[in-house]
Amino acid sequence: MKQFLKWTFLVLLAFLATIYTLHIKKSSHTFIPKKNEIIYPIHKLTNQSFEYTQSFIGTVQAIQSVNIVPYLSGFLKSVMVASGDEVKAGQSLFLLDERIPLANLNQAKEAVSQALATRTNAFTLYERMKNTEAKAISSTDLEQAKTEFQAADAAYQKALAAQNQAQTLYDYTTISAPISGWVGNITATIGEYLSPEGKVLATLTGFSPIRLKFAVPMRLLNQKMPTEKATLQAVLSDGNSLNFKDFKIMRDNRVNSDTDTISFFIDVPNPNKLLVPNAYVEVRFVYPENGILVNKNWIHLTPNGAKAFLLKNGIITSQKVKIGAPIAHQFWIQSGLDVSDEIITVPVSAQHIGQTAKGVVQ
Repeated sequence: MKQFLKWTFLVLLAFLATIYTLHIKKSSHTFIPKKNEIIYPIHKLTNQSFEYTQSFIGTVQAIQSVNIVPYLSGFLKSVMVASGDEVKAGQSLFLLDERIPLANLNQAKEAVSQALATRTNAFTLYERMKNTEAKAISSTDLEQAKTEFQAADAAYQKALAAQNQAQTLYDYTTISAPISGWVGNITATIGEYLSPEGKVLATLTGFSPIRLKFAVPMRLLNQKMPTEKATLQAVLSDGNSLNFKDFKIMRDNRVNSDTDTISFFIDVPNPNKLLVPNAYVEVRFVYPENGILVNKNWIHLTPNGAKAFLLKNGIITSQKVKIGAPIAHQFWIQSGLDVSDEIITVPVSAQHIGQTAKGVVQ
């Protein structure tokens, strides 16, 4: 009895194994393509909006740089700033000994006061005589009064001019910043005798506007060049960027023979003083564009140029293409491909070109 059950179990097991094998073969048969049918994954091309970027290594340059020198000679009494300070236009930087200019100014003011008093008296007398009846005063006396008033007025004007000159010289004892900017190295010391023909006390460098300078290789001049239609970005060393919409590109037409480049300049506002003279920046131009972008892996680069494989009307074809700048992991296609083209997204065997194929959209 045990022997019979054993053989019955083995027969049943073999039967079930046979049924399972037939089921697997039948199921797998539905995934087998037709005989000799070629299948490739494809992607239908479309226009896309994107940003095209041009980048150049640039430097920051000061536009305004002023050497500070005294307007008159004298001993340096005080230094009111330190090297590296940021100052505003009109801020006091240095003070010369003002005792002699101040004494001259006070003397000139006193002379003006005296001249004004003399003029006032002469004018009063002249006006009184003019208003007196003609019989009471001779024409000679009236003319004499007029002459004295004119002389007093001339003396007053001369004294006033001398006072203005003395005031200017006194004002020159305070040396102020002609522009807003950074103070360079201060070379003068307190007590030192200075003169307009002497040394520079310090150099003042303006911070706004400021200049971005970058060089473009000559080989790129026939290609798309930077224009004002882009958004200008100055990328700082910390990765942050400053954006500028309105700007003008200036070009130096002299070629640098050492680097075979031409320099370009852009003056930009710098109110926050984030752009520092002599620092390196990335000068970036960002353009809004619309066109065909294709995954780099779908374009095949050969010694004879770039090409793509397309499925046109069910036929595998090879198409030469002109690629533009890379946009991230894609190529910007300049020519050779059209919207709605079906590009094959994997390498194509040479023997398949020209044959009929079926495309599977990715």
